[in-house]
Amino acid sequence: MSVASDKRYMGRIELVELLKSRGMIIDDDEAAHHALTHIGFHRLRAYWIPLVDDPSTKRFRPRTTFGDVLRLYEFDRRLRILFVEAIEAIEISFRATMSREYARSHQPNGYVSEAGASNRERWTSAMNQLKAELGKVTAAAHGGRADNQVSELPPIWTTFEMLSFGSLSYWFSHVLPPEVRQRVARCYHVHQEVLTSWLHHLSVVRNIVAHHGRLWNRRALFLPKIPKRHDLQKSLAPGSVGLYNTCVILQYLLDQIQPDNSWRDRLYNLICSYEVDHTLLGFPDDWRNRDIWRCAFAFDPLSRSKREGV
Repeated sequence: MSVASDKRYMGRIELVELLKSRGMIIDDDEAAHHALTHIGFHRLRAYWIPLVDDPSTKRFRPRTTFGDVLRLYEFDRRLRILFVEAIEAIEISFRATMSREYARSHQPNGYVSEAGASNRERWTSAMNQLKAELGKVTAAAHGGRADNQVSELPPIWTTFEMLSFGSLSYWFSHVLPPEVRQRVARCYHVHQEVLTSWLHHLSVVRNIVAHHGRLWNRRALFLPKIPKRHDLQKSLAPGSVGLYNTCVILQYLLDQIQPDNSWRDRLYNLICSYEVDHTLLGFPDDWRNRDIWRCAFAFDPLSRSKREGV
């Protein structure tokens, strides 16, 4: 049986006094009241937990200020903006690549038949979900109620534009024929098993970002696969559960999609300007000296087997 929380409501003035009683320095009560009103105690709490000196008493480290907390929050907000920009470019590229490579060998409407699917049971599940989504789109366009009985399915490029990134990742890993997955993966110079893992990982990260979730000091919910025989291996950090490998993957894919991007420099400048502890992002001490952060990746077309190693 569920047990109700024993937490009681506290107003913003009382919350400020509570933080002060735990040793947090607050020079401007009004600014703190404003932040607690429009950001919220619970959201900000995630940023001051690492600043607590004694978890049993919830006392803060000496000289911890409310400004320190707001600075971490602002850093995280700006980091999310960088992630949104990178994931947007990757998601759009992936939609276009998937639809092109599928239509090239299976025709624009080949997906409506289970004959070409890699897994018939999951194809059925994916089609039912697709029809439900199409029904919602149709209902919204005509001001009616959602209807799963869609009479005509659009070509693959229209379908893939309407799916969520999570659904797109599902189609790639469970529905598309293996030869199509392989061609799509080659467009990004990685093995299809690696790309499958990356897409699932990025779909989870995208949901966190889309809901304004915290990236700073967060453990990955799903760890991306590390390629064993790939030029990128020296830049990745096997075993890292923070954001570092996510950033490497974003930068690597951006280098394929937008070779002249400035994402690596803006990430570096953001971390330096806010003077955040890079270890709380899961970054190794030598991260800036690793290949991916020094220059964009350029590929030798003759070394495909090495690049696409699992």
